[in-house]
Amino acid sequence: MSTYYFDGSDAAVTDPNAVWTNEANAFDGSTATEASVATGGSTSSNYMFAEGTNAPSTGTSINLVKARIFGDGDASAATLVAAIYTDGLGELLGSPSVNSASNAWGSYTDLSTPTGGWTWAKVQALEVKAYASVISDTSGQIMRIEIEVYSDPYPSTIYRKQGFQ
Repeated sequence: MSTYYFDGSDAAVTDPNAVWTNEANAFDGSTATEASVATGGSTSSNYMFAEGTNAPSTGTSINLVKARIFGDGDASAATLVAAIYTDGLGELLGSPSVNSASNAWGSYTDLSTPTGGWTWAKVQALEVKAYASVISDTSGQIMRIEIEVYSDPYPSTIYRKQGFQ
């Protein structure tokens, strides 16, 4: 397993509705810096958009890709979401989220396999629309959106051999 993060390396981070503050902080690889918003959003408005991850363009075959988000929902009043797409917003692969009263990681979400299967170039070119789906008298902060890539041997194969499901 290897861990990477969205870094906006394919294009500068954008905030089409200008509602986020310090949006580049959500894509700097740190969990100590943040982008903040006080307005609810969706994949069609009030989101931050980043193109590209810090994953390499080549490597061993990929079996599974997961993602999670690190953020702070301020008293759990904000649900922070990261809608993850293939390059060009071609396919929505998954939307990990977190709803926490303090800085916390959300659970990992398995991303669906894109058309043609996973390649390292596809992982490197992933795109994300990050937003707070619910805001209730407070704000939400996103610090990092992380990608985990599982290559051969895939861990669940070992678990299945040992009788675990």
